[in-house]
Amino acid sequence: MRLLVGTSIVFAIVSIVFSAATDSVAGTVLATMFGGTAFVGFLAAAFLAVGRSEDRARERDAADRAEHLGS
Repeated sequence: MRLLVGTSIVFAIVSIVFSAATDSVAGTVLATMFGGTAFVGFLAAAFLAVGRSEDRARERDAADRAEHLGS
């Protein structure tokens, strides 16, 4: 998770640098590509965080059910 967010931050910074440093079409394309990649990385990290949270909740519920059935 940290690697995904860290990589996305790097791509966002590279996108900003490319867009500020160049006026060429190739630079604009690269800036857009890196920015889009950063956005997808941040979105994937958000979905991963939600999925992990749901998994922990399911595990907690299963443990509670097992505890109540065992009593």
